[in-house]
Amino acid sequence: MEEHVHKHVDEDMLSVEAASSIIMQHFDKLSEVAVPILDTLGYTLAEDIYSSINIPPNANSGMDGYAIIANNLSEYNESNPITLTVIGTVPAGSVPQVEVSDGTAVRIMTGASIPNGATAVVPFEETDEIERITNKTPLNEITIKTKLPAGSNIRAAAEDVKVGDLILESGITIRQQEIAVLASLGLAQTTIIRKPVVGVISTGDELIELGEQLVNRAYTPEVDDPATIQIENAEQTLYDLATTGEIEGGFQDFKSTVISAIGMAEIAHKRDGQLSGVSTGLRDLDQIMGGLHPSDLVILAARPSMGKTALATNIAFNAAYDHKYEIDESGERKDVMGVILIIRLYFIIS
Repeated sequence: MEEHVHKHVDEDMLSVEAASSIIMQHFDKLSEVAVPILDTLGYTLAEDIYSSINIPPNANSGMDGYAIIANNLSEYNESNPITLTVIGTVPAGSVPQVEVSDGTAVRIMTGASIPNGATAVVPFEETDEIERITNKTPLNEITIKTKLPAGSNIRAAAEDVKVGDLILESGITIRQQEIAVLASLGLAQTTIIRKPVVGVISTGDELIELGEQLVNRAYTPEVDDPATIQIENAEQTLYDLATTGEIEGGFQDFKSTVISAIGMAEIAHKRDGQLSGVSTGLRDLDQIMGGLHPSDLVILAARPSMGKTALATNIAFNAAYDHKYEIDESGERKDVMGVILIIRLYFIIS
């Protein structure tokens, strides 16, 4: 038996990788635009982000407790606890108004700036605060039940980020966490690469209706055609569409179709709303329909006095109001935005 050998008709055909490489050589980086950071989700960052601030800006407490001088605890042991005078409180987000000196302590919350003079923070759990509150003893003094080295439970200034640090590199995709970082740096906006405007080339919505007819026929109980007959019917219907289609008779070459589709995409790109058709002036309707097209049949179904005439009149007015045209190289007038519409209203009473 002779072995079948698969061969290409044209041995010089490009591989997918080679074709992709050639196509990518014709792509340029899209333009950059500055936008508010809350609108950057999913975009590509177009600039390196360097910090202009220290994070945290000041040394702050890593625990709820008491800011003290660590050397004041040097004589501590279980039989000799150290009692200090409480001279103030620093809530989170507040600026300390007191200075810690020998024999004193300041009650402090997590994240609050360390008062001058303090070298450590003792957690509440290592003091007798709970006993004093339970016994209703004033908190003008506090007894320390541990010994800590200098720097304990203190987060140094610029521990997370220093001025001049590279925080985010250009080219990354911005996620929620990057937006949070930008906000923490105090940035209101940043530069991103705009997203491309995409034109979708449709091969013809006539095929949709054709496919529905074939499927519906196959589900009809009284039709019991074998698969070969159904395939032949489908092929005949496709041939009839290609040769005597509703839009144009005969075949249309691929080049002409692509040029026409690119022309429509270019028109959409130039229009303010990025629409391939004429804007109705109604944003939600434009998003669904892509604007009005010459082949559109728009049916408004509603009870009397629901505003059908007013809606149609508004659409016509908006399209005419935006009407602009230019003269092409052949001297013909070409609509570039909007259109002068003639709307026919039909009333069906049933």
